[in-house]
Amino acid sequence: MFKKLLLLAFLSPCLAFANESSFINDNVDNAEASVTSIPGGWSEYRTTLSRNEYNTFYQALGGLVGVSYSPFAVSASVTAGMSYKFICNAQPTYPDAPTYAVVVEVYHPINGTPELVSINEIN
Repeated sequence: MFKKLLLLAFLSPCLAFANESSFINDNVDNAEASVTSIPGGWSEYRTTLSRNEYNTFYQALGGLVGVSYSPFAVSASVTAGMSYKFICNAQPTYPDAPTYAVVVEVYHPINGTPELVSINEIN
């Protein structure tokens, strides 16, 4: 619970100043436009994910069982393809399991399928 509150406190200023129009569904596909174009540099985390980012996330995690991941923020980096860091709520699938926050890193090569790189709990 403390981790969630800490994460919420960290992201609240970002959410408070977010432009309302960025949450309109029509603009979801344009969310990646804010990604930095400096190769290897990470963009700032944003809470509006594009359909492409959601698809990339769920393709990379497609075979995992036991924990359900729900992304709510993303940072991206231009590499030989795209690298993503998704901040997610992780919910184990057993009854009364506590949720916790994680960073899921995914690499999507130019010509290929997205690959899960790592899942790290936010402490």
